[in-house]
Amino acid sequence: MIINIDKTSRISFFLNLFKNLKVLAIMLRFKHFEKRAFTDSIRLKKLFKDFYPELVKDNVGNTVCTSCKLCEEICPTNAIQIEKANMVNFPSTLETGEAPLKFNLKVDDCVTCGLCVNVCYVDAIVLTKKYKVSKVDLVSVGNN
Repeated sequence: MIINIDKTSRISFFLNLFKNLKVLAIMLRFKHFEKRAFTDSIRLKKLFKDFYPELVKDNVGNTVCTSCKLCEEICPTNAIQIEKANMVNFPSTLETGEAPLKFNLKVDDCVTCGLCVNVCYVDAIVLTKKYKVSKVDLVSVGNN
């Protein structure tokens, strides 16, 4: 069997060149996505910077919250804890129910993602407040 070494070296050169170009293209694409993800995270941090949840009050000063606990369930860091007077009775619908006794927010754990605002059916939570303490009861904040 006769092999022309000159031809195989050219073929292997082009194969190696093609593989290297492929790897380079993948690396450049990864760098592009990495840069885009970094700039998007900076934009999100600027958008939600230091804005924490606050309960919406009605005209009388009572909270609109119905203690459905959806915000507590969806919170990724468990920063929200709701205590209500009658823990056994669940609201018959999400739009009626008793107001919470305590709506505790751990400010240090809150990442201001806004999931609690998005999940609230009665629009009882908004991201507008800044707090100087690490744990706050949102029910009694407006009453002081």
